[in-house]
Amino acid sequence: MSNDRNNTEYILPVPSVLAIPAEEAKRLIAAQSPPAALLYLYVLSRGGAFTPEDAHFATGLEFGEIEHAVRRLTELKLIAVNQSVKISRADTIPEYDAEEITKAACEDPGFAKVVEAVQHILGKQLSGRELMILFGIGDFYGLANETIILLAHYWAKRERARRGANCKMIIYDLEKEAHNWSQRGILTPEAADDYITELLARDDSYEAAKAALGVFRKLTPLQEGYLNSWLQMGFKPDALAVAYDRTLTQTGQFAWKYADAVLRNWHGKNLYTREEIERGDPLNRKQSNNGQKRVSNGMSVAPYEPDDNMLRDWENLLKK
Repeated sequence: MSNDRNNTEYILPVPSVLAIPAEEAKRLIAAQSPPAALLYLYVLSRGGAFTPEDAHFATGLEFGEIEHAVRRLTELKLIAVNQSVKISRADTIPEYDAEEITKAACEDPGFAKVVEAVQHILGKQLSGRELMILFGIGDFYGLANETIILLAHYWAKRERARRGANCKMIIYDLEKEAHNWSQRGILTPEAADDYITELLARDDSYEAAKAALGVFRKLTPLQEGYLNSWLQMGFKPDALAVAYDRTLTQTGQFAWKYADAVLRNWHGKNLYTREEIERGDPLNRKQSNNGQKRVSNGMSVAPYEPDDNMLRDWENLLKK
């Protein structure tokens, strides 16, 4: 047998590993800015060149977050910015000067209450840039002062529930949420109160659905995708509990993919509650040995009620 090892050509694959110098990694971690870290990884993956538009669609970061990330990375000397590149969007908050904000604030004393409330939530005094963004939420996005305060309190409560009581919150995230509210036309306190009530009811349904599936931890992205699709189909927590029991009976464990097949079958038959499933699915086997239902059929959602801080801010604003 001939030996042609010497004639063999070995070709290395295209490098697939991004290496970050240890010193740069330390600076990036010390910056405590997830958007900056994400953008930095994206810039490295692109060989150092990027546009705000491409970064927005690739990373999911809003333009305001990209602008903040670029500023932090520039301060850390991790990237150099081509000054010809303008980071903006069609509906981004414009640049205000200090005199303009001061003049407008004097004419609208309620803005001072907004600043006070947001500073209390963030636990710090706002910088000039942060003050400009907060002012733009009202002036450019059109949210009333009372609406901004309601938004800020709901946003803070939601973030702490999702990320922990000591999570770091930045005004750029608040601005992103305000932009969403503006796009939905949620500008007045009345509209904000209705929307927050709807969001809280949705959150309660989501948690009840998790409980029906025996899950009391944070879901993986794949699991969250399954659960959201089931809720969007119209299934109630009691129906998910039946699917949970069916999956255990058939597989000996809870399998998300199997449960998805069961629920999609019921969806095709327009069976969305426990009662409908028991009447319309002959394969259903009720768990009658313990006589207990996993989820109450008479769930109700408590109306939204502002906390003491919100009520105090509201009362002070109404006196203006």
